[in-house]
Amino acid sequence: MFMSVEECAHVLDYRKAMTLPQEFPYNPRPKLVAWWSGSVFAAIAVFYFESGSANHHRLLWFGVICGIFFGFIAARAFVLRRFLLLTESGLVLPTGVGRLRSKYIPYSDIRRVWQVQIVGMPVLQLATDEGKFEIVSGLISDYRTYVAIADFLHSRAQKYPAT
Repeated sequence: MFMSVEECAHVLDYRKAMTLPQEFPYNPRPKLVAWWSGSVFAAIAVFYFESGSANHHRLLWFGVICGIFFGFIAARAFVLRRFLLLTESGLVLPTGVGRLRSKYIPYSDIRRVWQVQIVGMPVLQLATDEGKFEIVSGLISDYRTYVAIADFLHSRAQKYPAT
């Protein structure tokens, strides 16, 4: 996931031009929705062709579970749209199961910002006195925007050092 020189220049230009408040879509990418829909159709196809075997109940339940996840992810992507909001004094971050609740986090409360890899996907983690919060790169519209947000939050965390 290395960026070209042009992409790095775009990120630097974007950071210079970042005016607050700034709102970013925070929803599953269409590629993830398509992957889950494909898994539902694959499970149904396998169930259809293997319906005479002894494992057809397992395949049916696998298809049902994939269908439920697909429905949840599709609803989250297209109906329950969420946004990450950066303001002058803090950020509003979708949290909880399905990222359906919002939490306001003042920049002065951020104690540490770091990045981890979860299932090969970069995740920015913020530590505050109230707990740990995550910004998942797969829910940001593109990777360049994720990098700009990460750099911005790193700079804000350094502006308010832990006491």
